[in-house]
Amino acid sequence: TLFVLLLTDLLQIKIILKDANVVVVTKAIQAAGLLTKGLRQEFSGEAKFLVAALLGKFKEKKATVVTAINETLDLMTNTCFTIADITEDLTAAVDDKVPQVRENTLAFITRFIVMKNCQRAIVGTVINVLAPLFMKAMDDGIPGVREAAYKAFGQLVSQQRNVLPCCLVFS
Repeated sequence: TLFVLLLTDLLQIKIILKDANVVVVTKAIQAAGLLTKGLRQEFSGEAKFLVAALLGKFKEKKATVVTAINETLDLMTNTCFTIADITEDLTAAVDDKVPQVRENTLAFITRFIVMKNCQRAIVGTVINVLAPLFMKAMDDGIPGVREAAYKAFGQLVSQQRNVLPCCLVFS
């Protein structure tokens, strides 16, 4: 019954994320972060369920919402899943029509790459997905998105020695 209650709460969090009230949205995101922090690995399936909604919420201009999203996503990647588990959501967010979503998603990927507990093997498994995303974002018309893509690509190159052959294929 606890699982059913948790799933009901998650569905409510996902619905609340669409709310117009910034305080309500921020609290819902923080609640997801607290669930992540408390349940850790047991929350991994549910955390993956929320990733697309959280990335899409980067379109919000309020700093409190963006900060809450960043904290929650960082907690989730530390305890629930790796970047390889959410590549489809990341690809969709980097291709989003809203520049803030693209920029903040690229910043999130960069943070993941530089995290202390990030293993080269994990990033190496998704290098064929990340490198083309970064290359495409480097040609974006918005300066902030381009800068975020360059930072992400720079971190990827510093972490992985086998990036150059991958990039030559996609250029």
